[in-house]
Amino acid sequence: VISKHTNEVIDSIDEARAFFEVYPGAIYLQQGRSFLVTYLDVHELVAYVQPLTQKPTYYTSQADHREVTVTHVFPNVHSPANARVKGALVAAKHGRVIVTTSVFSYHKISIKTGYVLDTVRLHLPPIQVQTRAFWVDVPPYVQMEVTRKGLDFKGGIHGAAHALAAVTPLRLLCDHHSDLATECPNIKENARRPSRLLIYERHKGGLGVSAMGSALMPQLLLLAHKTISSCPCACPHRLGCPQCVQSSCCPEYNEVMDKEAALMILEKMIEITQ
Repeated sequence: VISKHTNEVIDSIDEARAFFEVYPGAIYLQQGRSFLVTYLDVHELVAYVQPLTQKPTYYTSQADHREVTVTHVFPNVHSPANARVKGALVAAKHGRVIVTTSVFSYHKISIKTGYVLDTVRLHLPPIQVQTRAFWVDVPPYVQMEVTRKGLDFKGGIHGAAHALAAVTPLRLLCDHHSDLATECPNIKENARRPSRLLIYERHKGGLGVSAMGSALMPQLLLLAHKTISSCPCACPHRLGCPQCVQSSCCPEYNEVMDKEAALMILEKMIEITQ
C-alpha cells in the first residue's frame, strides 16, 4: 500500500485480502489514520492511497458473491462418532473445493446512522482459492416439505449453515469467524445453488478440520438445532438473531434468512444423516 503523494510504502497486506480492503474507493485505516484508495494495480499488486484531511463520515464495505465448486470427494471413513445409523439415507461428505469470490461493488455506510449512503460498482477479476470443505446434501423431499409450509427454503439452508459453522468449534479446534465460512445466498441472485449444508475452510489448502467435521456431522446437526431452538428471539419475518441463525461475518448481510425453515431442515437432516 503506497501513498500517492510521497510514494512511501505505508503498509502491506496479504494478497488474498486486497480486494476486500484496498479496492478503489475504499476507506483504508492504518495506525489511526484514514486514507482513500485511489487505484489498485492487480498486476503489480500495488494499491495507491491518499490521506484524508478530515475524518470521514462514512466507512466502506465490499459486496461479493462466492461460489463453491466441489472438485474431489474423499472416501468416508466411519468412526465411532459417525457410525451407521439405522434408517439413515444421507452420508456426510468432505473433499476439495474451489471457492470463487467476485467483489462486484462496495457500500458507503454512514458512521453515525449505519445506513447505506451509496453503492458503487466495481470491476475486479474473480479470486479463486482451493481449500477443503465438509457438507451434507439435503434431499429434494425436504425442500418440498419446507416450501409446502410456506417457508423460505433458501433462507432456511442459509440459517442452518450459519448455525452449523457456529457450533463446529465446540467439537473441533478452529475459529468460527476466521477459519470457517458457509455458502451465503444473495437476495438478488437467480442462479440455482446445490441444496446442501456446507462448511468450507477459509485458508488456502485448508486447515485439516473437514475430515473430522464430516465424521462429527450428526453431532453438529444436533448442536445447531439446539442452538436455534433454545434462542428466545422472536421476529415477525423469521430473520432470527446473531445468537441463532445470523452471522456477523455473512458477506450477504443475513438478508436471505428464515429461522423457522432452518429448524425444520435441521430436524429432517438429523433423522436421516449418518
